[in-house]
Amino acid sequence: MDADRTPDHLGVVRFAQLAAVPWRNGGGLTREVVSSGGSGPLGFDWRISIADVSQPGPFSSFPGVDRIMTLVAGERMDLVIDGVEHVLEPLEPLSFDGASRTSCARLAGTVRDLNVMTRRDRLSASVAIRDLSETRPIAIGGSQVLVLLTGAGVVVAADGTRAELHLLDAVCPAGEHVRLVEGSGQAAVVRLEDHRLVRTHRSGPGAAKTTATTVQLTIDCADPQAQAQFWAQALHYVDQPPPPGHQTWASWLASLGVPRSDWNDGASICDPDGTGPTLYFQRVPEPKTGKNRLHLDLDIAVRGDPLAARMADVEAEVVRLAAIGATLIARVSDHGHFHVAMSDPEGNEFDLR
Repeated sequence: MDADRTPDHLGVVRFAQLAAVPWRNGGGLTREVVSSGGSGPLGFDWRISIADVSQPGPFSSFPGVDRIMTLVAGERMDLVIDGVEHVLEPLEPLSFDGASRTSCARLAGTVRDLNVMTRRDRLSASVAIRDLSETRPIAIGGSQVLVLLTGAGVVVAADGTRAELHLLDAVCPAGEHVRLVEGSGQAAVVRLEDHRLVRTHRSGPGAAKTTATTVQLTIDCADPQAQAQFWAQALHYVDQPPPPGHQTWASWLASLGVPRSDWNDGASICDPDGTGPTLYFQRVPEPKTGKNRLHLDLDIAVRGDPLAARMADVEAEVVRLAAIGATLIARVSDHGHFHVAMSDPEGNEFDLR
């Protein structure tokens, strides 16, 4: 798809379209990728930018701001932070206080860096360098920004819309929408956490726990493709898209020279809306021998509805899932609660409620 015609809902920011702002001291220029806020004197709550540094010199001071700098082009940049020298090498994020006395002491030619700045009283950030050549695509949600550093990539929305990513293009999903990014090369994934929105659970004085990390559920099985097909229908999930340049996972595996006998070693499905966990099914030699220590509860009925209505909704789902391979185990009803225990085609228990 033409970069200039990329659908807005994909959240793609094109590096080629960013305005370059020269520094006052003439030592470089900055392109702002994305920022938010602006109620304070800084003009932002958080900001992600890409800078070209062409000569040594002092950096601006940002009191109350945490910075993370990553060299994304060039061999090295030597920084002096509060009198201590730090060698910034490619793709190795460096965190420091924005109020520190910071200067560039030496350059190996013109270099380019990715700069993440957050107001310490409101947010925190982290930068991880991810390999896009991994088997599964990278999921980027509304609290994250991905910047393609090397290679090429593709961003995919829940509705199947796709767009190519070029060097230093960014993916900035809006709200809680999730985008899948796949390809080759490396990318920086910036994760932002807003202190004002963090939920806490207290079990004692001073004890607090932040929001949980997104998880993937990995399920051992004998036939990953069959299990993925069943659960995709049960949960209204979709297959994770194959890597760019391939219409199917089989095509991708063949291009790597993977024997056909190994093509069913794994299968992955995901929530098309990006809210539910990814399910990955992996083939194992040993059979299931006992009851699950972990099972899925599928919320079918509306909890506020009368018991008779909830039972009717659950029973209708029992019929649907039985038709695609599930087995009825038991019906449980007590004290206004009702659920049905079932098992999938390989005997893994789950509940409908």
